[in-house]
Amino acid sequence: LAKLLLCFWAVYICSFLAFAVLWYYSNTNCNLAFGTFMEAIYFSIETQMNIGYGANDPTFDHCAEAAFVMPAQALFGVILDCAMIGMVFEHISRGSNRALTIMFSDTAVLQVVDDQAHFVFRVAEMAANPLLQAVMQVYCVQHHEDPNEPGGIGVEVGAMELQEPVADAKNGVLFFGLPATVMHRIDRHSPLAPRHGEDGPESMKDPKPEEVRRHLRRRPYLEIVVLFGGIEDLSASSVEARHSYTLDDIYWDRIFAPCIVLDDHGWHSVDFEALHETVPASWREVAQSDRRVQWSGAGFQRTTSPQSLSERFR
Repeated sequence: LAKLLLCFWAVYICSFLAFAVLWYYSNTNCNLAFGTFMEAIYFSIETQMNIGYGANDPTFDHCAEAAFVMPAQALFGVILDCAMIGMVFEHISRGSNRALTIMFSDTAVLQVVDDQAHFVFRVAEMAANPLLQAVMQVYCVQHHEDPNEPGGIGVEVGAMELQEPVADAKNGVLFFGLPATVMHRIDRHSPLAPRHGEDGPESMKDPKPEEVRRHLRRRPYLEIVVLFGGIEDLSASSVEARHSYTLDDIYWDRIFAPCIVLDDHGWHSVDFEALHETVPASWREVAQSDRRVQWSGAGFQRTTSPQSLSERFR
């Protein structure tokens, strides 16, 4: 914003000087009575900024130069003012700046719930005022062998149905006043599920978690693309944030650590660093299976650096 304002300041100065030259050379013919060029600059500023002034001759001695220079400078000043106001407002209300306040967890997890694998990640708003009419879309992009495609590789894009967070039944929007856990169940309709024969009995059954794990490990390429959008309340501008997860960003059979606590005054406090933290799915085995984590009644504490690549899904 500072660079933008500095640029406009330079344009204004140049316009004042340029029209001051025209007024100065019209000094004699238009009865302006400028003694110095500085007086012409002052006159140029007053004309363009509509400050108001008293000329020796309001009709400029009926000279043709003033009939051209005055409306030209007035029109140029109006256009320059409109351009500056529009560009400054656009810069302040730019959706890309607001999108930076939307935080996604660095990693996702494959979590087993009720003997079914679920793809889970977290998203949070760091701004005090959450987006209005918030919506989320999740897509799976993966490669598969297809002899009919160039190079023998086909690209498949499939939408992923979300079980959490639950959209408002009346208008289909989401509330993100607090960090939300996003969950997709990997059933037989999921793009993450292994494909069986269309008419076989296996096609009517939901895949087991281990089947999902083996299937995804064999994928040559897979990426989960997340689109989160809404309306910024102050400027009414549309905001969209994007994030993606590849197989190297997915953990197997882990859950996210708590990131919301109540302070002494009863307010909800969000630990945005803990938004990315995961622990083994069995809380009782935390200390034995992951030494960097200690669990007690007081909560979750880190003891070492983030998880190593060996613990990831791949």
